[in-house]
Amino acid sequence: MQNRVKCLGCNSEIAATESACPVCMRPRSRSEIMHDIILVRETPTRSRLKLLLRILLVAAVLSAGYWAYQNPKTLAKYAGPVTAAARWMSEDHEIPDPADSKKPSSAPAPAAPPAPAAPVESAVVPLAAVKTAARAPAGPAVSAGVPVAAGKPARSEHWKVHGLVYDLFSLKPVAGAQVTFTSRSSGQSLRAQTDSAGRYSLRVPREDGSGFDVAVRHRDYRSDYLEEDARPYREMSRQRRQEAAALLLQTEVLHVPLLPPEDQDEAQYDLVLLPVKL
Repeated sequence: MQNRVKCLGCNSEIAATESACPVCMRPRSRSEIMHDIILVRETPTRSRLKLLLRILLVAAVLSAGYWAYQNPKTLAKYAGPVTAAARWMSEDHEIPDPADSKKPSSAPAPAAPPAPAAPVESAVVPLAAVKTAARAPAGPAVSAGVPVAAGKPARSEHWKVHGLVYDLFSLKPVAGAQVTFTSRSSGQSLRAQTDSAGRYSLRVPREDGSGFDVAVRHRDYRSDYLEEDARPYREMSRQRRQEAAALLLQTEVLHVPLLPPEDQDEAQYDLVLLPVKL
């Protein structure tokens, strides 16, 4: 069986020694015939060269892997080239023919293959680091060389309680009001006075769950007070505030002892007062 090549005119397979294509009747020059005869004769040699190159590439990859195992710190640096070489080896590339430079230039140059996609370098963890982590005993987390304490941070022994005291009708801040927090467990009383903006702030010790009784005193205001609700009184209409004042005058308001949340170090507690002279 004669060795066959492709016609440059119709791309049909024809014998390498044909003087013209039997399909498209395209005449073949002497230089083209000689070129194809040399090509079909050198095909086995070029196949052997491709096989030898693949073997060399496999050996290079294995050597690089062994070297990377011995040098884990530089493994990530050379992971990209090794990946690109393995990908190139898995593809079918044409081996350049040394005799092509001596062949006649009448045959058109083959089209250039598309450029391979850039290899994606994946993060590689050094084997030594993995072994060290496997041998390391469990302990507190470490960030940038600084040990991080495990568990919750140390809890403060006090709460910071702050808030606003203001007039129910005029909505103006009440300055000079005395706010008293009395511990239900120890009986200790702590006092704070509102400033010109009607604000107070003090620190109270953490309790065992009993909480604090709160009292407010001012000569121009009643001793009863209203606690700020989810919707502040200053955002309500005047009619709603008058209804709240009537309820405060007709009934005795019972206040739940104040107990700030355990997961917080401060709490806001706003108080609303009713004037003595309505």
